[in-house]
Amino acid sequence: MIFPIIDYPLHLYAKNDKTFDFIIKYIFLLIQNFLADPILSTFYKALTVSPDLEGQAFVSTIETIYLGRRYPIFGVQWHPEKNGFEWRVNTTIPHTKDSVEVMQYMANFFTNQARQNMNQFSSLADELKYLIYLYTPEFSDLDTSHFQQLYFFYE
Repeated sequence: MIFPIIDYPLHLYAKNDKTFDFIIKYIFLLIQNFLADPILSTFYKALTVSPDLEGQAFVSTIETIYLGRRYPIFGVQWHPEKNGFEWRVNTTIPHTKDSVEVMQYMANFFTNQARQNMNQFSSLADELKYLIYLYTPEFSDLDTSHFQQLYFFYE
């Protein structure tokens, strides 16, 4: 479960509706559509709901309902990483202690999930070919991008 202890970090959201950060609101699933779909609503549990720009409630965090499923699936329609790493001016990204704690909680959760995967590269040389450190992020045009730095992968 993403939020096994209901008091943290969801209580942070209750304190301040800006805690969960800046949400890219291009495509989202309204809560009433989620609940009306028997396949979605029996496979996934909606953990958080957020308002869009018009105030309509959409599903912002989901996880699979564990009914003998082998692999957990999690999804967020928000950017937990932005609170600690995006410092552009003229944005609504909060950098409060609470919002950074939510970001860190999500990072720790994701990392702990990844640690359960026992797959590995066959050799160190093979692993080194795929490291992100082989690429240099580029500073983006802040007027046209939602991110301060971008990676470009050329063939």
